[in-house]
This record gives sequence, structure tokens and C-alpha cells, in this order.
Amino acid sequence: MVIKKRDDIKSSEITPKKVYLDRRTFMRGAGLLASTAATGFLYRKLNAPAQPRVEGEKLVDVVKAEPVNAAASGFTVNEKLTSIEDITNYNNFYEFTTDKRGVASAAKNFVTRPWTVAVEGLVNKPKI
Repeated sequence: MVIKKRDDIKSSEITPKKVYLDRRTFMRGAGLLASTAATGFLYRKLNAPAQPRVEGEKLVDVVKAEPVNAAASGFTVNEKLTSIEDITNYNNFYEFTTDKRGVASAAKNFVTRPWTVAVEGLVNKPKI
């Protein structure tokens, strides 16, 4: 690659100083434009098209319709119900421990009522 001497560079090839100094603003704007375009594209791509409109004669009046027996139509659930032990002991509250099974025992004496809130610190003497 041949490096041109200062005298060989045409004035039309030199980037104006204002453009050079504003290059970060340009890059920010280009990034914003690209992310906005990508967001719009992804929104349209990931959202399903609207459901087709159903004509009035095909609608069922729920009040006048005959009750449907789900078991008779073949829709059944063959899973056993979740035990009360699992419902009351397994949770995602990590305030007491990071073990999901240990929360219930750690929180058994936790008092939630009456709940009090203390406003302390620099409230009376704010730093400005």
C-alpha cells in the first residue's frame, strides 16, 4: 500500500473537521436506526397474523348452547393432582435461602402482618 504524501491528497478527499468530530453521533444514530428496524422486523416476524374473522352465523350463543361434557368428547386429564405438600412447600422465593425446598422451613415464623415500612437515611437531611 502506498501512503500518499500530504501534497498528493486532494482537498475533496479530506474529511471535513465537523464530520470527523461528529462521527460518534453518526454511529449512535446509525445504531439506533438499525435497532429500530430490527425491532420492527422481529415484531412482525414473531407475532402471528390476526385470526380470520368469523361470520355471525357461525358463532355459538354460549348462554343457549348445550353443555359439553369434556370426558365424553375425549378430553381427559390422566395426571394425578399435585399434593398439598408440594403446593405449600416448593416455591421460588429466595429471600431466605437459595434452596427451593428450604424456603418453607425458613419462613415458617416469618411475620407478614402487620407490615411496616421504615423511611430512614438522608430523608431529613438530603445531600444535594
